[in-house]
Amino acid sequence: MNILKVRPAMLFTPATKPERFQKAIDSGANGLIIDLEDSIAIQDKDLARNNAFKFLSTLNDKSYIRILRINSITNKYGLMDLIALSDAKKLHLDAILYPKTESADELNIVSEILKKSLNDIPLIALIESGIGLANIDDTVKRANNLLGIMFGAADFAEDINASLDYHPLLYARSVIIKAASIKKIATYDTPYFDFKNVNGLEEETKKSLAMGFTGKAAIHPTQISVIKDIFKPSDEQNKDAEIIIKIYTDANGGACQYKGKMIDVPVYKKAKYTTEIYKELSCAIE
Repeated sequence: MNILKVRPAMLFTPATKPERFQKAIDSGANGLIIDLEDSIAIQDKDLARNNAFKFLSTLNDKSYIRILRINSITNKYGLMDLIALSDAKKLHLDAILYPKTESADELNIVSEILKKSLNDIPLIALIESGIGLANIDDTVKRANNLLGIMFGAADFAEDINASLDYHPLLYARSVIIKAASIKKIATYDTPYFDFKNVNGLEEETKKSLAMGFTGKAAIHPTQISVIKDIFKPSDEQNKDAEIIIKIYTDANGGACQYKGKMIDVPVYKKAKYTTEIYKELSCAIE
């Protein structure tokens, strides 16, 4: 299974604040997104990149995923990021988050340049514009090494002149979920920006889960436990999933049922996913 699909809580951390890296790890985040882009002032781009590379050259810890958000290759800072990454040695990096994705061509350029230095590094496309959303099906179909899509609501809302609320951006979320289904890749909803509003975070995260997102990004360590608790299946859901898997396996794909409902391939696959994410989050939370 795509490892991103069982890592629902990803925490953004600006690379100009290396002292926050360990705090992010201690929060229990499934993935640490080290940011070289929007949270970094132009005059600090080199410092941020150096901080990120220093951290990523340390001993790899498999308990969380290390993701680097680079700058767009449509500007010189993104090109500088690519040059530095192509020359870097022994970086422990699990994925590249590419900002303001608007075409498969951009992603394929990144893949081509980094395929030797980072061994075909997986990519996550950040959708932040109307053009990016309009092209998303083609992007998923043609992009190499694309394992995830993330929704960037703040930039997207500004681009289409919409309110940064859930319902005005519901269509965009639906399109992202639909596009991701083409290749069954992971999907991350946008961060909830009012990080002191726990009730608001809980409400929005539940909606994200119900829509089909496999995770949600965070901007503050206190948001991590809320996201993980909501995305983790309940003990009862996991138990039912285990029973469904056993019944279906014992039936060798033949007709079978559980609690009066037929078990077919989609139900079996959903049960497998439930047990995998339950196991992943149980280990992380406990």
